[in-house]
Amino acid sequence: MTSPKIPASRRRKFLHVVMWGTAILFFVVASVPAILSALSIDFAKPQKMTWELQVVERVWFLAIGLLFSIWLFFVGGCVASFLNVVAWRLPQKRSILGGSACPNCGQGLTFRENLPFIGWLNQEGISKCCRQPIPSRYFWVEVFLGSIFVLLGALEIAFLGANFPKWFFRAPSSYFDISALAIAILTSHLVLVSLLFTFSLFRFEGAKIPWSLLIFGIVCFVIKQVLLANPQWFGVLFVVRKNSLELITIQLGLTILAAFVLGQIISMLERWWLAPSRTEISREIIFSLLLIGMLGEIDLMVMVVATYVIVSIPLVLSRQVANGDGWMAPSNRILLATLFHLVFWRQFNLGDLPNRVLEIFKG
Repeated sequence: MTSPKIPASRRRKFLHVVMWGTAILFFVVASVPAILSALSIDFAKPQKMTWELQVVERVWFLAIGLLFSIWLFFVGGCVASFLNVVAWRLPQKRSILGGSACPNCGQGLTFRENLPFIGWLNQEGISKCCRQPIPSRYFWVEVFLGSIFVLLGALEIAFLGANFPKWFFRAPSSYFDISALAIAILTSHLVLVSLLFTFSLFRFEGAKIPWSLLIFGIVCFVIKQVLLANPQWFGVLFVVRKNSLELITIQLGLTILAAFVLGQIISMLERWWLAPSRTEISREIIFSLLLIGMLGEIDLMVMVVATYVIVSIPLVLSRQVANGDGWMAPSNRILLATLFHLVFWRQFNLGDLPNRVLEIFKG
């Protein structure tokens, strides 16, 4: 993949316009509610408004959406930059804490050089300390994950949960109806995609996926279940229902069982047809399915497995990835299948599979 070629003067001018334009837009948007409040006008309350105020309202929401997208894109880039460090340091038994360094000579990077997107473009893909080229992979990884953050944020917040099945979540009817619960669901999906993307980075580095990533996913699962059980906030604390531990135990047990059974089946098929020499492929697949079942839903995991098998059939027939590596490695196929079903979850779902299974046992 070639590096984007942009003249230095034009690139710096474009970056300055984007940064200053975003800052000005933020202050303008932030001042609108204060101005309207002084005029005793509240968007959250239905009332008769003139067409001028209706235009202001629509422009304001459009600007909020734009700022939210820019912020998510930048956050996704920061996460991708950190995940690059994780995938590079953990296989070498190095701490992931501490500042970033040049991948060529190891010299520490300044804050400006370490900014996602901007740092790589501002240096034209060349390290200032040793004048060696910086792989464009770092730039495109940040762009890819940032774009995924924007896509999921648009569907689940800007479009008011347009991708959620009706049984899963009561989508807010307006922007003023967005709650901490909706933010928690979006966060869990962003964490899920980030962890699956980290698995792909580990495969790219030729390293085994560590247990620490799965443990981190389990911690996020527990936090998610607590928030979904009772999203009543008191400052930074929240109330936990008495039966939340039981719900977490049932959900986690079903997830582990389904992930282990389905993971073993497709792992055996994978080794049989595509990667007979890779003995650690079961960990890669089972860890991924566990995270999907915990941070998503069990029905999402089942649909991802079905899509994974469908995508793998042409590979088996064409024998294009006989060693199980490359762009269509198992972790990449699982990541793509997960993204597909998160986007089209409303159209492709099994209708609250865990509760249906529990009703069968109770009945």
